[in-house]
Amino acid sequence: MKKRRINIEDCHKQAKSIGWECLSEEYHNQQDKLTWKCPEGHVQEMSFAYFRVISRKGRCVYCRGKKLFPLEECKKMA
Repeated sequence: MKKRRINIEDCHKQAKSIGWECLSEEYHNQQDKLTWKCPEGHVQEMSFAYFRVISRKGRCVYCRGKKLFPLEECKKMA
């Protein structure tokens, strides 16, 4: 039995199911980076494969404190 190919609608559905948003409009494969927005509004790029891994943990890299904010974003928050 042949596996069904993932498409951009699958990415949007997966994101919505956990409160995220997939901002990308095209999907080519699981390694290509897509743009995602977490429930707290952090926008980040990652592959669908990586998104599936972190979605099980439920938090983005910014919310978990694993990634530093860009300087310009810090200035806006100050």
